Amino acid sequence: MQINWGNKLIIVYSTFVLGMGFMVYKCTQQKTEMVTADYYEKELKYQEVIDGIQNANNLGMAMKLEQQDATVMLTMPAEALGATGSVDFYRPSDASKDFTVSLGTNAGGMQLFDRAKFVTGLYKVKVNWEKEGRKFYAEQSLVIK
Repeated sequence: MQINWGNKLIIVYSTFVLGMGFMVYKCTQQKTEMVTADYYEKELKYQEVIDGIQNANNLGMAMKLEQQDATVMLTMPAEALGATGSVDFYRPSDASKDFTVSLGTNAGGMQLFDRAKFVTGLYKVKVNWEKEGRKFYAEQSLVIK
């Protein structure tokens, strides 16, 4: 049996239309999220973050993150002892895994976090703190294995 050129054209056109319909369906099913819900407000206040980074870079020691068996250890500079602030664990791939903890270091400048709170993958750890009227900001990537 032979198919004439008109039927071949209809088959090609129908395949194209079905393929485009499938692509539109897949695009509408794709989850898209903004970095934060109030992205534009935070963008306007970004100069505060730049100043905080500059202040943190002027300290004697940088913030450190280390993974241990059952904990994640955050070590802050000695100048941050007694400071108030927050530690944001931002997961770029899934906003539902983000969480924030108050900054509460011990006398050695360390704070421990239970690894059970984390899922395997990349986190960006953002630490904001304030001491004696000066604001500080530090950010570091953490890969949970």
